[in-house]
Amino acid sequence: MRVIVLSESPGADGLAGEFVEAAREFNRGLDIRLRFLDVGFEIRSLSIPVAGEPPASSLDGLLADFLPGAVLILGGGTRLLECAAVAAKAGPPIAYLLNGDADPASLAIAELAGVLVAADPRDLDQTRSDALTHVLTDGQPAGPALVDILVRSVREKRTP
Repeated sequence: MRVIVLSESPGADGLAGEFVEAAREFNRGLDIRLRFLDVGFEIRSLSIPVAGEPPASSLDGLLADFLPGAVLILGGGTRLLECAAVAAKAGPPIAYLLNGDADPASLAIAELAGVLVAADPRDLDQTRSDALTHVLTDGQPAGPALVDILVRSVREKRTP
């Protein structure tokens, strides 16, 4: 599965790294036959800084070149919301880890998501999303949990 990870930098950089490492571990654990069936993860990451050049144009090119099966969004803020809107327009499913903040940007990203993950079920009560929802269990590391959720929840659309 091809996944683009969009993370708010520097706030969600650690979580993005945790997800990438968990995806690599998942790939290493695959039976060799499954690797040839394209079951594993191929990841591209884009850190979204809180200041500087707007990243939407970089994301447009990445979406067109990489053709992801999903976009994982980690963090919040208006710049990440801008990127989430670009990703939603491109069409791949969006998975979002709702970080508990009830700020308007995070809630808007949650509205765009097809897969919504939260550490606390009460965080999901803040949204009006029709997304498929998952709640992390206590003490469950987010990186491996997100890998598992994407494997079970997202079916990558393939184009010939």
